[in-house]
Amino acid sequence: MGDDVLWNGAVDVRCEGWVVTKTFVFRSLTQSDRVSLKLIEAAEEYLRLFKDYPRLAYVSKLPRGVENGVEVDGVMLFESEWMPPACVAVGWIDL
Repeated sequence: MGDDVLWNGAVDVRCEGWVVTKTFVFRSLTQSDRVSLKLIEAAEEYLRLFKDYPRLAYVSKLPRGVENGVEVDGVMLFESEWMPPACVAVGWIDL
């Protein structure tokens, strides 16, 4: 496998300071993908898997002109340093 890593599916994530591991649904992004469409796709998969709609979404770098906390189809999008590049993750963090 080269430098291109595909992130598609449910992934357990544990970060420093989190009491428990969190499960997110990830979707890889290509240069031609719209973050909003991949976010919606991931949110639908999260709902299918966990019978609950995600509240939050994360990317390593927000698209140009987009501010932290923008709402996309009922999910709030944030830039986060723990995220790998070129993907979006949806889920819920209850710290």
